[in-house]
Amino acid sequence: MQSVSYRLRLSRALALAGGVLLPLLETLRRWGTWWDHPASFLDDWLIGAFLLVGVWATQSPQVQQGLSVLSAAWGFACGMLYPSIVGQWQALQIGRPDPAPISSEAVFIVKIVLGLGAVSGLLLTLTAPERVRR
Repeated sequence: MQSVSYRLRLSRALALAGGVLLPLLETLRRWGTWWDHPASFLDDWLIGAFLLVGVWATQSPQVQQGLSVLSAAWGFACGMLYPSIVGQWQALQIGRPDPAPISSEAVFIVKIVLGLGAVSGLLLTLTAPERVRR
């Protein structure tokens, strides 16, 4: 019997959480101000959508390309979150406030955690065997 590896299950769980939470958190963060920087608002929605596509693509252990799609989604998330983290760091250095209802420092910490989650998801997916026998 075929089953999905533990690493892939964990990566998929992280992708599902990220795919739902990122758009939700970004919407809360920029509520009422999204039109000031629409690209900054939409990037988390794109990451979330791509992660959910990755979860969907890995539904069946029979789908060989599913791991590639999930890996690409995590790579996209890493690539989008890195400049967001750096931009937040730079904003902190010059004292520019964040539109979030929490402190700019807290937003920075959240972004660091999300970035580490994205790197972890990518590593879990890349190291997951395509199929595992029970």
